[in-house]
Amino acid sequence: MGKNSFLIIMLLLSLIANGIFIYSKLRIRSEFAEREQSMIYQFTEKESLERRAEDLYVNPFERLSDIHGDSVLLNSIIEDPDNIILIISDNSCGSCVENVLTVIQHTIPEPVTNNLIVLGLYENKRSFFLLSRKVPARLFLIDETSSLKDLALRGPLFFTINADFRIRSAFSPLTQYSILTEKYLKQSLNF
Repeated sequence: MGKNSFLIIMLLLSLIANGIFIYSKLRIRSEFAEREQSMIYQFTEKESLERRAEDLYVNPFERLSDIHGDSVLLNSIIEDPDNIILIISDNSCGSCVENVLTVIQHTIPEPVTNNLIVLGLYENKRSFFLLSRKVPARLFLIDETSSLKDLALRGPLFFTINADFRIRSAFSPLTQYSILTEKYLKQSLNF
């Protein structure tokens, strides 16, 4: 009888252990599927924003405000084809903007900063221009009537503008994959 009880207990323990093992595998598989779906969604949204941006032409005579409050035409700041433009807004994802600015701070060497232009759609001009202390770039403020407003509200977006004033090389950074932002900046700014 003692031998049978021992075998029954071992069988029950084996069944419990197998049940826990199967449950954990299903749970891990479920978590992986959720992460995979989230990643697919993020990259689909990223691609969609980049494609929409690259279909746009910008108005070269659009007026911007520089850090001193002076009015500047967009075509005067995009004459250099090596310029990379980052557009941000205080009404979009705040943590996304912070992440991009941190990546810029830690990635771009000082001599290359003249090729980075940050366009901001900010309600508080002072808070935007305070970024100049944090980010080594040229900052310009766009207003509510700007043709770039829609892009600014969708989150941070890097791009270039070609000779026909069409947006090219659009890149929408993802917070979880800041290494992609670093690679984009290094490749685009050639350093």
